[in-house]
Amino acid sequence: MLVDSGVGPALGNALVGAGLPIALACFILSGAVRVIQGSATVACLTTVGLVLPVIGELGYSGAQMAALSVCIAGGSLVFSHVNDSGFWLFGKFTGATEAQTLKTWTIMETILGTTGAMVGMIYFAML
Repeated sequence: MLVDSGVGPALGNALVGAGLPIALACFILSGAVRVIQGSATVACLTTVGLVLPVIGELGYSGAQMAALSVCIAGGSLVFSHVNDSGFWLFGKFTGATEAQTLKTWTIMETILGTTGAMVGMIYFAML
């Protein structure tokens, strides 16, 4: 829907056009979709659909595209909260309250996603 309506590509172009490094823009965009929508899978696929027209023209190597994929995947993990099924699965299986799940699951997912994206960004910058 975001891609077909034209809003998504405009958002992707605006984020990239803001002067942010492309790897950071991919991470932020994926994280924003994750927080809004809740699904890591949808965040990844949506972000790829939004940034591919922009990065496809830049002629990045396969290794650079893989590093950008890691940045997108990292963004798709951050800030898991009540609209994410994983949040509820973790909470129910461990018997944690919503507050406890926010303090554990959400923090763990954010650290994991941010660390992974930083590795992707460093690798992208090295290429």
